[in-house]
Amino acid sequence: MNSGFSTVGLEHLLHIDVGEGRVRPSSPLPEFPGLEIFQEIAPGVGGMGVVYKAREVSLDRVVAVKTLKSPLPSSQGLEYFQREARAAARLEHPNILRIFRFEPGASPPLYVMQYLEGARSLDQACAGARRDPKRIAAWFETVARALAYAHSRGIIHRDIKPDNLLVGADDEPYVADFGVAGRIEDPTTSMGPAALVGTPPFIAPEVYAGTGDIGPAVDIYALGVTLYAILAGRLPFVGRTLEDLRQAVLHRDPPLPQELDPSVPEPLQRTCLKAMEREPSARYESAEAMADDLRRFCDGRPVWARPARYQTELRGRLRNHLADIRLWNEQTLIDLRDMDRLARPYHAMLEGSSPWQQLSRRFPWESVALRTSGWLVIIGSILWPAFYWGRLTRSERVWAIGLPALLINLVGWVLRWRGSRTNALIYLSTGALLLPLFCSVVLTEYRLWPDRQSPSRELLASTTDSQRPTAHGYAPTNQQLAITIGVFVVYCAILLAVTSANILGLWLGFGIYLLFLCLLLMAGLKEWVFQHQVARAVVLCTGLSLLFWPAALALEIRPFSRTWAPVLFCFFPIPFVLCMNVLAHYGAVEWLHAEPRWNDQLINLWWMLDGLVFLALGLWAGRSRLSYIRFWGAFLVSLVALHLLGPAHVMFSAPGHDLFRVGPAMFTTYELAAGVLSVTLIVLGTRLRYNSLVLPALLGLALFFIRATDRHFREYLSWPLTIAVIGGLGMALSLVLLLIRSHGNRESLRE
Repeated sequence: MNSGFSTVGLEHLLHIDVGEGRVRPSSPLPEFPGLEIFQEIAPGVGGMGVVYKAREVSLDRVVAVKTLKSPLPSSQGLEYFQREARAAARLEHPNILRIFRFEPGASPPLYVMQYLEGARSLDQACAGARRDPKRIAAWFETVARALAYAHSRGIIHRDIKPDNLLVGADDEPYVADFGVAGRIEDPTTSMGPAALVGTPPFIAPEVYAGTGDIGPAVDIYALGVTLYAILAGRLPFVGRTLEDLRQAVLHRDPPLPQELDPSVPEPLQRTCLKAMEREPSARYESAEAMADDLRRFCDGRPVWARPARYQTELRGRLRNHLADIRLWNEQTLIDLRDMDRLARPYHAMLEGSSPWQQLSRRFPWESVALRTSGWLVIIGSILWPAFYWGRLTRSERVWAIGLPALLINLVGWVLRWRGSRTNALIYLSTGALLLPLFCSVVLTEYRLWPDRQSPSRELLASTTDSQRPTAHGYAPTNQQLAITIGVFVVYCAILLAVTSANILGLWLGFGIYLLFLCLLLMAGLKEWVFQHQVARAVVLCTGLSLLFWPAALALEIRPFSRTWAPVLFCFFPIPFVLCMNVLAHYGAVEWLHAEPRWNDQLINLWWMLDGLVFLALGLWAGRSRLSYIRFWGAFLVSLVALHLLGPAHVMFSAPGHDLFRVGPAMFTTYELAAGVLSVTLIVLGTRLRYNSLVLPALLGLALFFIRATDRHFREYLSWPLTIAVIGGLGMALSLVLLLIRSHGNRESLRE
């Protein structure tokens, strides 16, 4: 044990059990003025106090008298004795033992308190009520509400355990022994965060670790341990030495109460585990909240507790199932698509609820107020440049944007430090969006690093006199825009590394694209657009999108960054598809001199080529070992039918591609392509089990027959009947083949 720790506490000072006759006849009874001593009520072994049953002569009532053993303890022991009297005297609650009077000047010091007739410790009372869990829960609810009252008066008990929770003859529980109590408003009474105060098995992890403030959470933890011990019949953590016990509390998970006793009600198990969370912020926010859950159990309603232990157990079991599913795929019992369908629900459960779903479960008003207030700050910061910018001075403009941006980010970091992850993410992600606006205002108003290019290259310059400020201030230059977005990218990367939040991965991806566009502006993007060289910029953007594939694979290598990979990978397929479609138009017009018409042959051929590229990439991605890459592979495959069949139907009746005459019109190359491609995609999609290919291809085939009928077979009444007969024969043949195959399978099973 570290030398910086000390173990202090009063144990078993008030374990009253008259029924068992725990009396010490050999000890001479002391005499106190105004009190008639009946007998000594035996304290626990090692206690430095002693309690007597007595009669207060002046009021003719039975009381308990607590005094100190002889010889008198040290000054520290006297301090604990006085602290108990003063702490308990501040509390007037029907379930907290009352202090009638305190006489510190007596020799020895004593105080007179409430006497419980036939009292027994809570564990002894619960032992007789093992078959009545609702009665046990009701006792703990009463104790929790009594502790909540003490906490509201600034008193932390710090030694909650079964011996300090008594049940009287009236079947009511009482909280006793405030000998090591601390006061919330007076940190000096808590003996510092590193002092081990209380009974070792009931001491909270943050006290053992010597970190964190001593507050109501330590009593909630001890009450949870007490409930665990009564439910399971044993303490959650044990050790041969204090250091062994400390390590167990800090680093190990106890067995579930139901594992030790299957008759333990699951809601009570959840309640005690929630109170025993290792992190104080994860426990019940107050003893009152714990009491509310116990009341819900007594009333037969669901409890709200969601202990982290359950999530850990669930994640372990889900990962075991996912490992089995991957093994089935490796053994070729299922293919990749079956594996994805089976694993998708497990992945959804592992990801957990979104912050907004968690909010909707409990609807915490403080979070609603916090988020609404933050949103009002953001709205106010947007209204300044939208309506009042021209009426502000330079410093007013900087502060109008800077103060909300800095405030939102500061609140986000404070919330993260305080453990409010959901609210912190909302503030930090919003503050990240305000930061580039603030940077842009500072750079432009103070003209930092302007490096203005020619008006033909500057995005926000329309005349050669662009260096003069307008009524709304200076326009940012391309370089200032690049610096602003660069700051945004760096800040998002820092936030992503600190929080591992996917939303910040989205911000980072958008920021990278914006930064790349700023660099293109500095390289002459504006001139390219006006000089009909858009295809050059689109090719560069396409190349950037391709880099996100290896970037995501690189993140997969490191465990701490693996969760970011799916978010960043999505910046490959979507921008890639957009760039390829834009390039089909501008590339054909600028490089192949196509006509800028939607039905131009070169543009449509390029779109069909895009469809083949998407098909190749989609099939390649579909064989990946990573599920999110397979998902986007399916997305690429779903675009194939549109890019192949769409242009074919656009050019369906284009002249100059005639093959032979059918009826009144010539049958064209694109007509043949539309029909052949439809059937090919149906076959390919069925073989690969991609319904995203089959369904559009079936629609394309229907459109092919409709248009062919309109061009070639309008005069033939037998044409629809011919199609239906061919379809009927195909159905009959398919059914026969299915019956033959099923019969062969049954025969093989018999063998």
